[in-house]
Amino acid sequence: PGRGSYDWEESDRVVEAARREGLSLIAVLDGAPAWARHPDDGENAFAPPVEVRDYGDWVQAFVERYGDAIDHYQIWNEPNIAPHWGNREVDPAAYARLLREGAMRICAADPGAVVLAAALAPNVEPGGANMSDVAYLDRLYQAGAAPWFDVVAGQIYPFDLPLETPPTAGELSWRRLELLRQVMLDHGDGETAIWVVSWGIPGPGSPGEWDLAGERITHAVQDARLNWPWLGPMIWAAWTRDDHPAAYALLTGSGSGSVTGPALDALRGLAEAPLVAWPGVYAPDHASG
Repeated sequence: PGRGSYDWEESDRVVEAARREGLSLIAVLDGAPAWARHPDDGENAFAPPVEVRDYGDWVQAFVERYGDAIDHYQIWNEPNIAPHWGNREVDPAAYARLLREGAMRICAADPGAVVLAAALAPNVEPGGANMSDVAYLDRLYQAGAAPWFDVVAGQIYPFDLPLETPPTAGELSWRRLELLRQVMLDHGDGETAIWVVSWGIPGPGSPGEWDLAGERITHAVQDARLNWPWLGPMIWAAWTRDDHPAAYALLTGSGSGSVTGPALDALRGLAEAPLVAWPGVYAPDHASG
C-alpha cells in the first residue's frame, strides 16, 4: 500500500496452500502498485515502477519472507507486449535494469535461489507496443542481461499449425522455442536452460474447446524430450476454466462438477511413466541411473 509497507495476506494464503499440497512454486514477481508507477500508467497494474529500487525493496522483502518455501523466482512477465510495460514502448534495456535489481536482491536474501528471466509472449511485431520475443531476447543479451538470470522462460503453443512446422521469425508456431535457443547460442550462452512456463495444445480441429487431445500432448512432450536437450520443465497453462488461458483448462465444468479430460490423463501418464534419461545433462545421482 505504500513505500516500505507490504500486505502479505494473499501471498501467505497461496504459499501455505502450496506447502500443504507438496507443490513447488515459481513466484512471478510482476506488477507495481499505483504509488510506485508513473501517473501516465493510470490503473495499469502491469506497468513497471518508476524507481527500480522500489521493486528491489519489495522483491527482497518477499524472498526474506518466503525463501524457506520458494526456490524459484521469475522477474516480471511478458515485458515484450502491451500492457505489461505500461503506457510506453517496450524497452528491453529498461527491463534488463529491472532484472538486474531483482536478481541482486534475490541472491542477497536467498543465495541458492534460481532466477528466471521474464517469460516472453510469442509475438512477431517489430517493436513499439509489442516486440517479437526472439528480437526482445536478442536485445536483452545485447543489454548485458545474461549474468542476471539462471533460466530463460518461454511459452509455446501450436497456433493452429502442425507441431512439426519449421520455425520462422515471422510466424507463430510450436517450434518457435528453437529460435529463442538460437539467440542464446548466438550470444555464447549454450549452458543456460529454457523452461516452458506456459504451454498447451488444443484438440485437433477444435481450438478453444475443453476436450483436449491426449495423443497430441503425449507426442509433443516426447518429441520435446528427444529433440530439445536444453529444455527444463514444461508447465501446463491452466488448471480450471477460471484460469488464463481458459481454453487449456485441465478440468472441465466448475466447482464440485469439475471432471478431468484427456489432457490431464495424458499428462498424468507422462509424469508416472518410468524415468528415462532423455538427451541432456543430468546429475550423477539422477533417478534414471
